[in-house]
Amino acid sequence: MNEFIIFVKDNDEKVEKTAKSIINGIDKNKYKVFLTKRHAKALKLPSLAGNEHSFKNASFVVAVGGDGTMLRCARTFASYEIPIIGINLGRRGFLTEIKISQFNKILNDLFKGKYKIDERMMLDVEIIRNNKTIAKLSALNDAVIGKNGIARIIRMSAYVSGKIMTSYAGDGLIIATPTGSTGHNLAANGPILDPSVSAFILTPICPLSITNKPVVISSKEKIEITIDDTPKGIEAILTVDGQSTIKLEKNDKIIIKSYEHRTKFIRMAKYNFFSVLKEKLNWGQ
Repeated sequence: MNEFIIFVKDNDEKVEKTAKSIINGIDKNKYKVFLTKRHAKALKLPSLAGNEHSFKNASFVVAVGGDGTMLRCARTFASYEIPIIGINLGRRGFLTEIKISQFNKILNDLFKGKYKIDERMMLDVEIIRNNKTIAKLSALNDAVIGKNGIARIIRMSAYVSGKIMTSYAGDGLIIATPTGSTGHNLAANGPILDPSVSAFILTPICPLSITNKPVVISSKEKIEITIDDTPKGIEAILTVDGQSTIKLEKNDKIIIKSYEHRTKFIRMAKYNFFSVLKEKLNWGQ
């Protein structure tokens, strides 16, 4: 039996109303629907609150919101590897390809198996301080090392599988996946990667040296970034997917590997990455 999880953007009345409409549409087809406990409370539908068992047995996740909702959804359900379909109620909708007006037709296609799975690699991020792990996170788009001030630089060193690659001095460093290559990475003049590629992109943010250019590295490698120096009064900060932030200290190590789980997006037959680039970013126009 197909079971659905509905994942929604927080604190948005329009999204909540749309989510309830989607739930009713799925329910009419006599399929089970679950929500996270937080969303069940927000939508005032406590009977639909799911648990570990229901999530493990779910066939699909429907993410209702924008790209930020998709990123949060991907991290939440990454370990379950449940296929995710995005309903776009945001602005750009780079990851969320489906309009709410299309959902009933898409629902029928899902029931008939008329879709394909688009797998995306993720980042496994570990922060080590004084030889102890203080945080572990996952990311679909990127992990960004930045700072809380604009007038001073931070210094870092990058190692690839234990060997020194280079040193950075500047405003920060972006470690992006191919999925994240069209986000902050692109704005910092990093390359666009086809999302089917498994690789890391290391793109410096406003580097002091003009020779510090973006580098693409195989996802089979392990990336280690050390915080070598931060000026007085300036804090280094790690942010994953633009949503979760942790303060860093001098001598902290950030270990980045390919995450053992992959995000699975549901794509309908007409989806093409390069068409999306043209539509959303006016690429090549």
